[in-house]
Amino acid sequence: ASGETVRDFVDEAAAIAAAEIDVRAIAAGRARDAGTDSAEIEIASEFRVSTVEGQRMFIEAHVVAVASGRPRIAV
Repeated sequence: ASGETVRDFVDEAAAIAAAEIDVRAIAAGRARDAGTDSAEIEIASEFRVSTVEGQRMFIEAHVVAVASGRPRIAV
């Protein structure tokens, strides 16, 4: 689940891509557990950056996935 592993990245884009993959998998798993086979997953990202001595400095990012879908129909 969220926050269970820590990884270091040199490249910001690679870190965000990995975070998006992780949260998408978590949201899909939770949606499946809640009873849907075909969840639509939306990802939103929020970044905090600063400028230090004229250079952009990454502070943090919040990457959130929201899954929605219809429950399976019992037969």
